[in-house]
Amino acid sequence: MSSIQIDGVGVLRIGVLGCARIVGRALIQPLRSVPNLTVHGIASRSLERAQQFASKYVIPHAYGSYEQLLASPDIDVVYIALTNEQHVEWVIRSLQAGKHVLVEKPMCLTMKEYDRIAAEQLRSGLYVLEGVMIQHHPWQSTVKRFVDSGEYGELHAVGMNLSVRVEREGTDDYRMYPEQGGGAWYDFGTYWLQTLQAIVGLNMAQVEASSDFDGPNRTDWTFRAKATYENGLEATFKGSFEEQYEASVVFQFEHCKVVLQDIFRPGIAPCKLAIHVERIESGEVESIAFEKQSYFSNQWKYFGDVIINGITSDAFIQTGERVKVLEQLYKQARMLSTTIVID
Repeated sequence: MSSIQIDGVGVLRIGVLGCARIVGRALIQPLRSVPNLTVHGIASRSLERAQQFASKYVIPHAYGSYEQLLASPDIDVVYIALTNEQHVEWVIRSLQAGKHVLVEKPMCLTMKEYDRIAAEQLRSGLYVLEGVMIQHHPWQSTVKRFVDSGEYGELHAVGMNLSVRVEREGTDDYRMYPEQGGGAWYDFGTYWLQTLQAIVGLNMAQVEASSDFDGPNRTDWTFRAKATYENGLEATFKGSFEEQYEASVVFQFEHCKVVLQDIFRPGIAPCKLAIHVERIESGEVESIAFEKQSYFSNQWKYFGDVIINGITSDAFIQTGERVKVLEQLYKQARMLSTTIVID
């Protein structure tokens, strides 16, 4: 399988599995600034729904089943925008069909699932990328430079709060069902783990997690986690579907506080994002602004560079490192809830 040529440029043809709301924001709009990828087709369990999406987003082909899309020789890449519990099956089936894969986070929910994907990825020699949008922005490498250089002293604490209100009544989606990978932890936890992984690593000395699991069908509607490192660094996380919107991360250094607010904004549309550095002694605040950009455009550019230009990527291995902690903390919170909740 190879990409087609348009005006002498290699172009990868993308097939979409699932007519999720995220498709427009995470794929269609971002690809307008990525010249070497194009959407060729979209599949749904309903041909009518696929045709509606194809018409809305001007996608050339609509398929009435996922299998039909995977069988097409005109698809080079599969973008998986299905509910969490379906990711493993369709990542594997896409690889078996000879397609590269970009799958929305979390790629999978357990290490057993990750190992299944890894075995097929190794056999096929194809590329699989977990879509963790925030990793494709220079704010993380900038904060890592602060840590590595020691210019603000030692990093003492990292706190991330990701909260989006989801109404319990009148809605029905996968986030309300544990068996579908629902809940706040699987929706938000990957962002916390990836941020720590990029800046301080995931070699934690101790981890703990808790939730009341009081969401619909006993999902974790609010989830808290803490990781402690051997050097004393503490990293905390709160993800919630019942609190007012917040998407912030705070890095507490010895001599200053580094704050990023509304970190999801570049995932909605291209925009500027700024790091605010507040000096502890003087109270002075310095803002470091980044050029206007989109997480998803950056993500697709990266994906295209790996496949077309052959750049080296260890993103798949990093996903495995995250899944290990993701599963561990979820099990820990479930176990604690089971031992203290009396029906």
